[in-house]
Amino acid sequence: MEGRVGVQSKLPRGYLRCSLDIIKGEPEWEVEQIMGARCFGQSRQLQYQVKWVGYSNAHDIWETADGVHAPQLTVDFWKGNQALAQEIAYMSLDR
Repeated sequence: MEGRVGVQSKLPRGYLRCSLDIIKGEPEWEVEQIMGARCFGQSRQLQYQVKWVGYSNAHDIWETADGVHAPQLTVDFWKGNQALAQEIAYMSLDR
């Protein structure tokens, strides 16, 4: 298992429930890849664009960083996106 994220009602009804597990009583879907990152909202909360195992890119969603339980995928994303990491770090200092 690469990584998982707990999202209760973010996937619209009718979505195929690929790679769904129940962990500690909560539904969690398997993360295939972290596609992007952004600081969102007035609080500039870090979010990741998540690609799910078994779903097309049309099903990608933005999930808060604390809701993504995929440490290796997160590390891999930041290794390949160091300029974005610097930009987000700068944005977080500019509050």
